[in-house]
Amino acid sequence: MRGWKKGQLLIHPKFQIKFIVFLVAALFLAILFFYLGDLYFLKQLSVYGKELNLPPNHAFYKLLGMQKSIMNKVFLFTGVFVFIYLVIFGLILSNRVAGPLIKLRSYFEDMAETGKLKKISFREGDFFKEIEVAFNKSVEKLESKKDD
Repeated sequence: MRGWKKGQLLIHPKFQIKFIVFLVAALFLAILFFYLGDLYFLKQLSVYGKELNLPPNHAFYKLLGMQKSIMNKVFLFTGVFVFIYLVIFGLILSNRVAGPLIKLRSYFEDMAETGKLKKISFREGDFFKEIEVAFNKSVEKLESKKDD
């Protein structure tokens, strides 16, 4: 395979980086919504404390401040952890999608240059195994017609 080494995760950078950026953007959007929901919840509790005429130095407000601080750390830790996970997962998943398509393109380019038909095989764990089967059936059919 041209320019593609075994074990290489970034085999089609344009597609794979877009895919990972999409995953990470979805992550940050989800975390943002949860964070805003948490802030709204804590703000509503603060308003409730004011409605109860609690003094500003009441333990209730200190507890809300502690909760906000803890939740900020939770969101930060979760965001960093899931970011790292999504980058790794995105690389692996996009590799399993891009690999078969790159291999198929390469086979078509080789067939255009040489005029020879040959079967294709995808890696274990790749997506689109049904394309491999259909492609190989087509090659068999064309080869049998050529022999006739």
